[in-house]
Amino acid sequence: MARKPVILSCADNASNKLEGRKILLEENGYQVLTAPNGKEAVQALVSNPVDLVLLDCHMPQKDGDVAAMQMKACKPDVPIALLYLLSLRLLFQPLEGSWADEAEAQRKHCKH
Repeated sequence: MARKPVILSCADNASNKLEGRKILLEENGYQVLTAPNGKEAVQALVSNPVDLVLLDCHMPQKDGDVAAMQMKACKPDVPIALLYLLSLRLLFQPLEGSWADEAEAQRKHCKH
């Protein structure tokens, strides 16, 4: 019997987010490891065979970008998806102030 692909799912102590993601992935045939923070995520990757990492950007003890750099140093062939989650409120409200300025700067950068 073939080994199920293993996904390491890392989220910021939000147990419902981790659990929901785990259920969804397991229902689709994946084996799922979870980590509630960046430090434990790096330890889990080093200690287990992992095929893909889903990593929240903002986490306690070690942010996702720092954890991702350490993970790549240990296992450079494992793909890592850094997840940036915004609240739905931000997605459906007009941007104002510095958010609007940043969005406009990004749009101009993409056009060149």
